[in-house]
Amino acid sequence: MKQSGSEYIADFLESKNIDTIFTVAGDHILHLMNVLSNRGFKFIDTRHEQAAVDMANAWGRIKNTPGISMFTTPGHANAIPGLTLAHQQLSPVINISGSADSTLLGMGAPQEIDQIGMATPVTKRSNLIRNGNQLVSELESSFQMSMSDRRGPTHLTIPTNIQTDLYDQKQIYVQHRGTISYKYPHTDDVKKCLEYLISASNPVFILGNGAHDINREQMTNIIESLNCPLINEMSARGTVPDSHLLSYGLSDQRANPVARAIVESDLIILLGKELDFTLDYGGLPAISNNTKIIQIDPDEVILGRSKRTNLSIMSSVGIFVKELNILINGKLDLRKQPDIFSVFDENKRNHIKRLDSLTGVDNNIHAMDVHRVVSKFLEKNNCLIFEGSDFSFYGASYYPSERKDRWFTNGVLGMIGWGIPYGIGAKVALENEQVIVFTGDGAAGFNLMEIDTAVRNNINVKIIIGCDSVWGIDYHQQLEFFDNAVATTLNFVHYEDIAKSVGAYGDLVEKKSDLPTKIQKFLSHNGPGILNIKTEPSPSPLTQYIMNTKEY
Repeated sequence: MKQSGSEYIADFLESKNIDTIFTVAGDHILHLMNVLSNRGFKFIDTRHEQAAVDMANAWGRIKNTPGISMFTTPGHANAIPGLTLAHQQLSPVINISGSADSTLLGMGAPQEIDQIGMATPVTKRSNLIRNGNQLVSELESSFQMSMSDRRGPTHLTIPTNIQTDLYDQKQIYVQHRGTISYKYPHTDDVKKCLEYLISASNPVFILGNGAHDINREQMTNIIESLNCPLINEMSARGTVPDSHLLSYGLSDQRANPVARAIVESDLIILLGKELDFTLDYGGLPAISNNTKIIQIDPDEVILGRSKRTNLSIMSSVGIFVKELNILINGKLDLRKQPDIFSVFDENKRNHIKRLDSLTGVDNNIHAMDVHRVVSKFLEKNNCLIFEGSDFSFYGASYYPSERKDRWFTNGVLGMIGWGIPYGIGAKVALENEQVIVFTGDGAAGFNLMEIDTAVRNNINVKIIIGCDSVWGIDYHQQLEFFDNAVATTLNFVHYEDIAKSVGAYGDLVEKKSDLPTKIQKFLSHNGPGILNIKTEPSPSPLTQYIMNTKEY
């Protein structure tokens, strides 16, 4: 029996229990879209391709399987920023772009661009399918690559003739792949790590973006057996809940002053975390020159970037934690009494005390006025997204993370424009959970019209915009260092009216005294919406750290 390439793509996605597509329609994917629609796939049609990839990114992280984004040829160019963020966040995504007939490529075919070359730097794998017989095997390879080791996005360009041509089942090459394989550490290396831990007085674990496969119970048993603190990078947030006495939140010391206690550590174990600029590459002021560093990562490139480690182990982070847990389990004499807890606890008290003391002048609104009120109305099952802005970074170090893949922020890339679509993708994956996006007025402008996507698809996402009318992180630096704000001021905009114009809930808050009533009403509304809050410009902990450490 023969069927089209598009039917084989549908078969493959169904076999992987993937049922949702994030897309902007276009000529070179119309056949594929029609087939998928007739097979019952759910389409979320967005207003911009970057936004569609951001939605697939969030959906894939939460569902623990690749999110699917799909575009025509010029749309592929718009998708590159979304792929860039997914690559940095290590999120599983398969991006499919159509193209002109494969026999015409290289001759100036309609809308022809180098889609493979454009996607290569920001994906784990970028391929063009020229032979329809290889269609299923190429999809399988993309799936496996997206989910293995350090996860990340992959890209496939599938020409129109590959979608429409008919192929007999006997003609199709199929890879019968087993379970995704993991890199195992050598037993001696796990023992060496334990020896370092036994001899250390103040060890600290840092979970990074590459730690997606860690088992919560195993990691919890390790830190409890050692009585050892833990902090974690964005994509690892909630692996061990912040309510645990040994968990101290976000590892980025710029946004979370609590994490600066690690300078007192004599041993740091990096689990899927790069030894990057957020850790001053292993030196001062973040890490003492006398501190020993152990790094575990499945990627040799990441290990090779680190110029200072006492032990580097190439291994799946989850498997390493499993093996270390086996060695530690049942050993009652490993529990330590680290002095570093007093530093962590003091930093935490001082940080929360400072945040709780911040309030707007008179009846004006400070970012922390908003976050304190919102925290009182959070549901038990919630997903919080903090998109880069002073408004959001106040919240990023204030709200705890209790569950994995329910707390997201920019990460080290610092990209903006992703927050609103990310929240929409998260809500598609979490129909029965509260999803709130915190974003600034500058960042919101990139993909604000995705509120229309939420309305058309009945996606109940809540977007809170801190509207201080400046590009805050840069604005405050300009005033600090140059006393001259250049291209960093914005007009006050009634974003709530934009929401109302497309059928969403919209409201404006200008007075501190109105926050409790208006926030409660906004969060209880059954439908998507924007709450526009006029806030005072104020440098967040992240911005203040930058100003304290940068020199010109």
